[in-house]
Amino acid sequence: MLSAVLWKGTNDMRLQLNPEIGSGLSLYSCAVNPRARMGVSNDVCASPTTHTSCEQTVSEIAALDLCDIAQLVHEAIGMCTGEYLISSFDFLLKQRRQELDDERNNRIDKKLMLVYVCPKAVKCIALSSRTFPIYTTDFGFGTPEYVRPPYLPFDGCMRIWPTPLYDARSSNAPLEVYVSLPEHIDLSKSPLLSQFLKKSMD
Repeated sequence: MLSAVLWKGTNDMRLQLNPEIGSGLSLYSCAVNPRARMGVSNDVCASPTTHTSCEQTVSEIAALDLCDIAQLVHEAIGMCTGEYLISSFDFLLKQRRQELDDERNNRIDKKLMLVYVCPKAVKCIALSSRTFPIYTTDFGFGTPEYVRPPYLPFDGCMRIWPTPLYDARSSNAPLEVYVSLPEHIDLSKSPLLSQFLKKSMD
């Protein structure tokens, strides 16, 4: 539901400021850690990450209610079964091997490489790093400092991180939500988002 709120809130604000984008594509992309669904052992350090997405036009998102948008997000995430993810990685591996072979034989334009992993229009990305084990860093002063994520110049990128007081055992553990918006949008003027902003400021 949080993803639906962000997607609709930022989408509606953009449409209000620039009505010409109504027919443009609005895409929601969610990072999925497929470790469990692919049966990858927790002892393995590396963890593949993929993105699942759903899309509507900007005007269509503006016309939908939150429940409908949340259902779109739910269906997109549910698509990532173990079989689907394995087939996706097999496809990417074959593509990459073909690219490397073409590159070695001077049969490829460098500009075309890896375009299949780049979404054509990203309007909302939701990332969760709550289970990442490194939140504090010792810079040599003897006291670990809590490190927040850097700003990313991606339009509508939302990242969910634990606060320094985060406790995974608590059902009410506080989280921090970072939203990257290169263009100037005053989210406090959104009827939908303002109520959440007020709660976070209280």
